[in-house]
Amino acid sequence: MGYELHVKRGGAGIPREEWDSRAASLGFTFVPEHVATNPVTKAKVTLASTDASRLYRWDASPQTLLYWSAKGLTFKGPDLESIRKLVEIGVALGQGAVVVGDDGEIYKPDGTIDDDGAEIGRWDGN
Repeated sequence: MGYELHVKRGGAGIPREEWDSRAASLGFTFVPEHVATNPVTKAKVTLASTDASRLYRWDASPQTLLYWSAKGLTFKGPDLESIRKLVEIGVALGQGAVVVGDDGEIYKPDGTIDDDGAEIGRWDGN
């Protein structure tokens, strides 16, 4: 499945209505479905938005999808640019929105990764 990073607020996801009203201004477009090709098998896979999980295409990187669900806003297997974008989204949404990894670590705007109040590394490559 791969490692995921999520934008959350207070341990919960971002309300769908809030994200829908902010997505375009943050560079994302809702997509009802997305067709991807498996790089190994070349099989086509169709991902579809539902009421419980919606897909958004990152306008700056059209093959990169952000998933909205009750779990949060999620990038699967994020690279450095995706992490930067998630941190930007967290800052823009404010009110305590943070980027959290699957293991509970927090990716902070200053480039550090925090786990239970202790800096454990950097995500920004510095």
